[in-house]
Amino acid sequence: MKRKGLIITLLLSTSLMLSACSNKKDDKDTVTASFSETVTVDTNESVTETNEIAPTDDETLATTVKSEESESNTDETEDSTNEPLSADFYDGTYMDSKDTNTIIEISTNDDITTVSISSAISVTQSCEWTFSGKFDENGTLSYSNCKKTTTNYTDETTFTKEKNYKKGKGSITIIDNILTWNDNEEGTCAEAAFEKLQ
Repeated sequence: MKRKGLIITLLLSTSLMLSACSNKKDDKDTVTASFSETVTVDTNESVTETNEIAPTDDETLATTVKSEESESNTDETEDSTNEPLSADFYDGTYMDSKDTNTIIEISTNDDITTVSISSAISVTQSCEWTFSGKFDENGTLSYSNCKKTTTNYTDETTFTKEKNYKKGKGSITIIDNILTWNDNEEGTCAEAAFEKLQ
């Protein structure tokens, strides 16, 4: 009898223990489930925030187009504030510090710029070039009407003039008051840099 009672008691104790363990497991499941739900909610919120921040392809395209339009408008504004140079902007006298024997005179009348170049070749000879045209927006004047004349001196009062050509081609370019001359006929002064005299 005592043995049966002891066995029954043991069985009941074991049942109670299993029941308690089962309840604890349920508690763990509940906690886990609750925790999972919290994580899920946080993840969804994170995804929602990401969707709000990250632009779609259409939004990116629209932003790019607006950016390009803004840059284009800025360029137009800058261009519109740059007034065109006046016709006589480059007028003046130019000389190369390495070759003081050559002088360039530029003058403008009725929007036509005339360039006169004189160079003392020697004591008894000098050359003159004359041409005209208009400067472009890059500071270049191209010509095809250059007349070259050579003067030969016999003495201080006696000289003869020789016309060398009258349809010479070339160009001059002036950047920051420095003039360079590209003479297509003879390559005269190809290395020279003429500075505007103040």
